[in-house]
Amino acid sequence: QSIVENNDIVLSSYSRKEINDLTKMGIGLNSLFANTKWLLTIKDKLIKANNLFNSIRGVRRGWDPLFFPKPGHGIEEDYIKPVLLSSRDIEGLCTTATSEAFCCNISLEDLQKLNHYGAINWIEKFEKQVNKKGKPLPKVLARKGIHWYTMLPNELAELVISINPGDRLFFAKLEKPSFINQRLAGLIRKDPKINLDLCHALLNSILGLFYIEALGFGRGLGALDLRSTDLRDRLYLLDPLKLDQRQAKEILAKFSVLKRRPVLPILEELKRADREEFDDTVLHSYGILHLKKEIKNALVTLYNIRMSVKNNLSR
Repeated sequence: QSIVENNDIVLSSYSRKEINDLTKMGIGLNSLFANTKWLLTIKDKLIKANNLFNSIRGVRRGWDPLFFPKPGHGIEEDYIKPVLLSSRDIEGLCTTATSEAFCCNISLEDLQKLNHYGAINWIEKFEKQVNKKGKPLPKVLARKGIHWYTMLPNELAELVISINPGDRLFFAKLEKPSFINQRLAGLIRKDPKINLDLCHALLNSILGLFYIEALGFGRGLGALDLRSTDLRDRLYLLDPLKLDQRQAKEILAKFSVLKRRPVLPILEELKRADREEFDDTVLHSYGILHLKKEIKNALVTLYNIRMSVKNNLSR
């Protein structure tokens, strides 16, 4: 059974083969509470995201005050990298990493030879500090093969998504490829020739939003739980290679309107005229505009089921 927006109860039934085929297309079993049979009819329109992108999980090192310094730290620019710390820092579909990460894999002796006393002073500031359990930071942050104060940043993300989205579902594009924090997951093109802007648009189409909801499972208070492995192994998107130049240009033109405003909570987002025009353009380009209502119903149903936990607790 699945709860839809008008509080009707509908029954979604599947054969064993349909369940097997749908799960091969990446969606979780919880998604079968909605009607997702339409997905089987567009298999040839989709491509697995890992054919186009590598997925990464954000940096995690264990002591944020050390590794994510605040303004006025005095560290040399050689050891400062841009980092996006949270989805709360993202308002729209494009974003910039405005926070800083301390990334230094040089010994104190070599830092002295370079006269990089900004980095030295920063490291020494934490050298005698302890964690919440009273253990010295150099001991708890020790890692094999690197200095205790070293955070080796992962690869630079081009697209980013929260691993615990709430009522806003979207992939954001980083204006400049950047490092991301642990509460985020990222995508990086396997080939620089891939049209990143077009993929960004397709991932944010109504079908892309459905996949975000269908990949995860509900956590407490209604948050969706995603993993970087879900993006790697189970995420699909409409195949950008099936579009001609005219279709791609039309989609990007409609998407540019969405990029000029904040991302809204999903139920509000789906009511926007600019969103309707964008999704109509995408679906029409793939010859599946007739499925729009079914895709939307599946997305809204799964979202409402997830949020019903939060709503029931608040009563």
